[in-house]
Amino acid sequence: MMEFRLKSYNNRIYQLLFVFVFAAVVLYWIFRFSTLLSFDGEEAYMGSLGLFLLSWTLIFGLASVLAWLNFRLLFFIWRKGDLTSFQFWTLELLVFAAFFELLQWRTGHDASLMRENLLVVMFLAIYFIVFIWIAEGLRVRRREKQLLQQKERAELMLLQSQLNPHFLFNALNSIYSNAIMDGSGKTAEQIQGLSVLMRFAIEKSNLQKVSLSEELEFLNRYVQVHLDRLSDEQRPLIEWSVNWDEESAEICPMLVQPMIENGFKFSDFSIISIDPLIKMNLTVEGNTFQFTCENACKAEHVLRNKGTGKGLNLVRQRLANLYPGRHRLEIEEEGGFFKVFLQINLN
Repeated sequence: MMEFRLKSYNNRIYQLLFVFVFAAVVLYWIFRFSTLLSFDGEEAYMGSLGLFLLSWTLIFGLASVLAWLNFRLLFFIWRKGDLTSFQFWTLELLVFAAFFELLQWRTGHDASLMRENLLVVMFLAIYFIVFIWIAEGLRVRRREKQLLQQKERAELMLLQSQLNPHFLFNALNSIYSNAIMDGSGKTAEQIQGLSVLMRFAIEKSNLQKVSLSEELEFLNRYVQVHLDRLSDEQRPLIEWSVNWDEESAEICPMLVQPMIENGFKFSDFSIISIDPLIKMNLTVEGNTFQFTCENACKAEHVLRNKGTGKGLNLVRQRLANLYPGRHRLEIEEEGGFFKVFLQINLN
């Protein structure tokens, strides 16, 4: 314990020493710059070279601020998919045209200085591109680090919350065999469907991509499990259709499942209706994956069954990470209907 206290005491001394040295160095350079900026008669001691360097420092600082704004505004809007590539480059060229006209105005539209102004604009354009390249690289690295941390936390939570999967599958298989022996074919079929769902959720959810056929099979079984829980009168109130062009593709698993779950969770089946309470349609054509879900709901029923909202927030986060600029998610509630629209470019 005494040794630990001595080490802590020594660390504090070293920290104070470095703070003192830093303050002394800063004061030294403030003194030196003050002498440079002092006047000797009517002429500044700083000289023409000092003024030249100071002016270019200010220009570089202004250019950096503008480059950062260009990165945060135009480039980010383009990356999110709110601007097409044509629109992005059109606006970039417009920005540089405005720079050039500003330089021309500053030099009084002197034709002899046009070449110099063009050269300055070219250097600014190159600097903007290099700034975007470096800033985007740093942002991607920071995002990858965050994703890795989130993945590790999710895996830890999964390990903490899971029972032994083999135990669960063996138990379900035993129940399935007993149901067959007792002549309960429908019960056995439901147990088998639940077993397939659990296996997919445990084995495939950790993967970044699965085949589209596997995902569609999972969703069909997931909807069927929900339908099995409903009465014979309630099942006709559900519309579920899948249209797939059979083209092979891959997709991030379990993106649609939380939306289907919310559709069943927030639908009030006490509503007497001849129209479907839940209409779900999934279409895959070419490289476009599209899912729509519309369900009737009552405000009081939603409030009773409202959860934490983490499911849809997680879907939004996963879409932003895995399909940046290649997806569209719209969620709205109006007139007693909750509507979800999801479109993903799988290419």
